[in-house]
Amino acid sequence: MITMGKFMRVAVIALALSLVVGGVANGKAERSQLSIDAMIEQLDEDEIHALVIGAAKGVEAANFALEERHTAPLYCEPALSKMSGAEYTDMFVTFVRKHPEHGKAKISVFAWVMLLALQDTYPCRR
Repeated sequence: MITMGKFMRVAVIALALSLVVGGVANGKAERSQLSIDAMIEQLDEDEIHALVIGAAKGVEAANFALEERHTAPLYCEPALSKMSGAEYTDMFVTFVRKHPEHGKAKISVFAWVMLLALQDTYPCRR
């Protein structure tokens, strides 16, 4: 069962993610057409870091919701492993460099590429 505290945490994370992505897309319309590679090259470190953390926390919240429903998770991070913000950013950029086809994708699918990076880093053993 999801408690009110857990629900609020998920809601705050989702709101933060929408504000981060919305700020990039709405405040700077031309950036919403960027590829992920171009975004990594053009945005400053703080903006990239904010996008990566927002996307990672959004995917983390989705994974948490699936676990609460006793449904297969999207990725399987070890229980004692918690990544720092810098580690999330390094993981994401390394994944995009390793898979250039994802770097060519539009920034609008940023969270999906984050999910792929998390699945690559923490695959589920089935």
